[in-house]
Amino acid sequence: MNLLECFVLSFEAIAQAMLMVGVGIFLTRSDFITAAGKKTLANVALNALVPCLLFSKVLACPDTLRLLQNSWILLILPLMVVAVGLCVGQAVAIVTRSPVDFKKACIGMVTFSNSNSLAVVLLELLGPPMLKAGIITQDPTTSLSVYLIFYPMLEWTAGAYLFGLFDEKKQERQEMRDTELGEAEHSEERSDMRARCIALCSGFRKVISSGLQPPVIAVLTGFVVSLVPELHGLFVASHPGAEPPLGFVYTVIYNIGQAMPPISMFVLAASLSQGADRKAIPMATNLGILFGKMLLMPSIMACAVFVLARTVGRTNSSSDWLVALVVSCTPSANKIMIMVELSGQNKGGVTLSIFTQYLAAPVILTGMLGVFAHLLQSEWYLPPH
Repeated sequence: MNLLECFVLSFEAIAQAMLMVGVGIFLTRSDFITAAGKKTLANVALNALVPCLLFSKVLACPDTLRLLQNSWILLILPLMVVAVGLCVGQAVAIVTRSPVDFKKACIGMVTFSNSNSLAVVLLELLGPPMLKAGIITQDPTTSLSVYLIFYPMLEWTAGAYLFGLFDEKKQERQEMRDTELGEAEHSEERSDMRARCIALCSGFRKVISSGLQPPVIAVLTGFVVSLVPELHGLFVASHPGAEPPLGFVYTVIYNIGQAMPPISMFVLAASLSQGADRKAIPMATNLGILFGKMLLMPSIMACAVFVLARTVGRTNSSSDWLVALVVSCTPSANKIMIMVELSGQNKGGVTLSIFTQYLAAPVILTGMLGVFAHLLQSEWYLPPH
């Protein structure tokens, strides 16, 4: 498949996503999707559709243990993606002279990607034609499930520290220490240690609860079921001709998951149809985030994949590397807005930045995904197994 054919393949996938967005905008403009309805659809997608899709993909994998062994690098890849994003985001904030009330948000916008919804949609649309063309060897959504085991937890942890969401706990710890010192100076060391333990446990509990979102729970449950042959055989046929007792349950879960791409695009369309304040942040900062998130980040990750595929990632499939590349080029995660609201940063700037990224996504994503498809089938880029 030549470069032009790769661009056409990518364009078809993006065009399908944009058509779904178009339908969603029509439904929103026609008041079929209201503000309350958008929130409901978002909750349905996060708590039901994405978990069902990922659970069904994990169960459909014929050898889950081998998947984990061969795709192990996707377990630690989130550390690299977040670390690179923090560095690039810091550079964007400095170069574009981001406003003080938007600096942390600027870094977060570049660092955290939309991996739970848009990445799933893109891989669902790109997977079949790429498998047919021989560019990848397995369903990329299955590989994404490995990546999503730790990424949400890391996202909330790094985001909480970036936006200073743990400062409140530090203040509580200081107040507790001061109170203890005032009441009994002789127990200073013990009180300080107890306050530290309480703050640490509270922070750890918050990180775990934030990271264990429904998609992550679904992936972990899917892996547990798949690794136990007796359980796996209840849902999926272990050999041709077998009739799994709970096969109908798997069918229902699979069918629910198939509704995820259009519903997620409807939620996105409802957000985009509201527009944004063009003066919320300087244009230089807005364009800097666009360049850093959707051009510079994927370029750096493409170089990283080139190196990793020749060193520690020799056993990883092209599907794993496709996941690594796709999650680096998707627009910023919508959940950034939650962190921004809690930290008091500029919410209007976040809305404008996300709006700009999605307006540019049809062109930029088509180009980047076309390049990725061409690279993944090039022996000079990925050495043959």
